[in-house]
Amino acid sequence: QVDMKNVKKEIGVVHHLFTQAWEKNWGFNPISAKEFEWICEDIAAIAIPELIVFMQIEGRDVGFVLTMPNINENLPKNGKLLPFGWMKMLRIKKTQHARLYLLGILKEYRRRGLESVLMSETVKRCNALGINSGEIGWTLEDNHLINKSIEAMNGHVDRIYRIYGMRLD
Repeated sequence: QVDMKNVKKEIGVVHHLFTQAWEKNWGFNPISAKEFEWICEDIAAIAIPELIVFMQIEGRDVGFVLTMPNINENLPKNGKLLPFGWMKMLRIKKTQHARLYLLGILKEYRRRGLESVLMSETVKRCNALGINSGEIGWTLEDNHLINKSIEAMNGHVDRIYRIYGMRLD
């Protein structure tokens, strides 16, 4: 899992894996190391280290998964933080639901079932933390490796988003 005492190095590892693993995904645009670090600073405030997992083979980082707690569970239902709504925010990492945001495996290590291993490890870690439900969002319809891994874990399609285009001339 991520080592929060060595977070700068870990961010560099995730940035490298993310950039390499996602480079051929539809709509992917590389993010600079500086911008990635800036994003990770915000994530660190609510991250649960046990749910940021790296995969290594023979000492080489080959994949990662980033799962975050559903902080919306702990926001006031009426949207008001004052006068006492902010107290619910103290329990921000104590949620019943999580979301797997990112998963990436280097191209040369795909088609080995490593995606399923990372997802299975994530479920095990979530259960140990008292998180008993979750979701995986925004998988591409033609990403058969990931979608089959999700189905193998009894996941199901909940909704589909599509993007359509047309010429405006």
